[in-house]
Amino acid sequence: MVGIIQDLTDGKSTKTALRDSGDLYRSLVESTSAVAWEMDMQSLKFTYVSPAVEKVLGYKPEEWADFDFWADRVHPGDRDQAVNFCMVETREGRDHEFEYRFIAADGDVVWIRDIVSLVHENGAVSALRGFFLDITALKETYARLDRSNKELEALVEERSRETMDLQKELLIQEKLAEVGRLAAGVRHDLRNPLGVISNSIYYLKMKLGGSGDEKVLKHLALIEKESDRCNEIISELLDFSKVMSPNKVETVMSAFLQEQLEVMNLSPGIVVRFACEDACLKAMIDPGQISRVVRNLVGNAVQAMAGEGELAVSCCRQGELVAMSFTDNGKGIPAGNLIRIFDPLFSTRENGMGMGLANVRNFVNLHGGDVEVISEEGHGATFTVRLPAS
Repeated sequence: MVGIIQDLTDGKSTKTALRDSGDLYRSLVESTSAVAWEMDMQSLKFTYVSPAVEKVLGYKPEEWADFDFWADRVHPGDRDQAVNFCMVETREGRDHEFEYRFIAADGDVVWIRDIVSLVHENGAVSALRGFFLDITALKETYARLDRSNKELEALVEERSRETMDLQKELLIQEKLAEVGRLAAGVRHDLRNPLGVISNSIYYLKMKLGGSGDEKVLKHLALIEKESDRCNEIISELLDFSKVMSPNKVETVMSAFLQEQLEVMNLSPGIVVRFACEDACLKAMIDPGQISRVVRNLVGNAVQAMAGEGELAVSCCRQGELVAMSFTDNGKGIPAGNLIRIFDPLFSTRENGMGMGLANVRNFVNLHGGDVEVISEEGHGATFTVRLPAS
């Protein structure tokens, strides 16, 4: 009898070692929070999904049937991009990583980072293997950091703006101090000569009468007009440098406004529409100060219309206030200038002093009122002054 005895100890040891190694690998994979998975490329079915998937996404491993199960649960906002990216990278034979939102079993949105490796057999991709990593907390942290950065940027911008405003205010204060000193000198050095010029013009007109040389009379009128303009500038400087408390008297606003419009002697090209809902509407005002307000606003409107257009002036009651509105159909005010037009020394006119509207606001504020402007460049402007009614 002939027999053959073969030692199988090494073979059994190898199989045992491989089985133990596989068990160890599986144990390691299933002990992590990452979800390991494998998909067969021929059938596009999952051949393995680790138990961690239930903790991360709420689905049992056996629910993961195929590619469509995954694709259908990718967030609609990310689905096309995620699916197309995975297919293109796989077709090109490249391992890849990508991020997307995934709809969990309970409806929550979970951010996933998918790390995909390609398994090649005989020169072709036979399977995909990868890990789902839950990066929701990381995304939320990034979002909080982004919000914090934006809030910080906004805070820095606000502080910078406040600093610029403060610098602007300091500059204005310095200019106003100069205005005050200038006004003190102007009062003595210019008012007296202007008074002499006005008296001389009056005398010459009296002497010439109506039979004087037309050209001489024209130039006298021009001198008188510019003299009045100089007096107006001086008055604006003095008004701003030393605003007196208003001496208020009860005033019928309809009659007051009509009187101001009549004495202004507007050019024939200006059509004035006046309306007052209550002819007996009264307010406690300083007639001198509010007269300056009205004349300034009407004068600005006339200039904005280049001496030709329609000016609507109205007054009405708004609760405890009397509202006076002045609307022109002139060139309007650029948006960038709207927040500055009441600033002292700001003017868009070539020879403007920038004191008129600053005085308007000061006078109105002294009366406990307010002034606002609504305008669109090319579509006129409306200034509204509100004063306490009596």
